[in-house]
Amino acid sequence: MSDPVHNAVLGSVSGQEKELKGGRGPWIERSYPKGDRAISRGELVALAATDVENLYVKGLAYPWVSGDAAVGAVKGVALSDAAAEDPSVDLLVFGTVNRSELRVGGGAPDAEALTALEERHIYPVG
Repeated sequence: MSDPVHNAVLGSVSGQEKELKGGRGPWIERSYPKGDRAISRGELVALAATDVENLYVKGLAYPWVSGDAAVGAVKGVALSDAAAEDPSVDLLVFGTVNRSELRVGGGAPDAEALTALEERHIYPVG
């Protein structure tokens, strides 16, 4: 006899990655040289404002950190994953993005992050 508690029919399950770009556009994308950190798709990215020994190299792209002046202002949103050893990262620097796809430090963006995006003319929708 089968155990009804542990038997389950899962059926057909499919997953689909949601588009990062939202709304109707237009969108502007740019490629930037990046530092030695991995950057995830949908993560807010900044260009380092200052050289900090063993932390940032001025002008290179790094994940944006709220309140860290050395990182600088938000430059854009990563369009795809970039490994630590990748030399560059592609960013959305103007347009609309799906709010549910945005990441800051692995989590959802807070009000400060959303304001920083809007100052760059990147508008979260949805």
